[in-house]
Amino acid sequence: MRLSEQYIKNALSLSLEMLSKNDGTIAARVWENVIKAIVAFAQEKSGKDVLAYALAFASFQSEFKAGDYIPIIKETLKVAEKIGIEDKETKELYDKVKGQLSQRSS
Repeated sequence: MRLSEQYIKNALSLSLEMLSKNDGTIAARVWENVIKAIVAFAQEKSGKDVLAYALAFASFQSEFKAGDYIPIIKETLKVAEKIGIEDKETKELYDKVKGQLSQRSS
């Protein structure tokens, strides 16, 4: 499995946990994995070291409110779509997260 897909799998798994427990306290961990997935994907595509890119993201500071984690999950899904999911288990996680998110929106 590609490194970018491993990170997005972690983010999706944590997103599912947040949705199931209605617990936004792990939002920072979700976002960390999303950023790692983006950096890994950029490196896969460019074949170059993207350390400067990674450092720029690492310096990014955000405060996550426990009740406002839905935008993070939406971004996680967007990143998953962009990097492409090949692994069956990761695709199933993606579908579960997307399904639970759409249930909340209805």
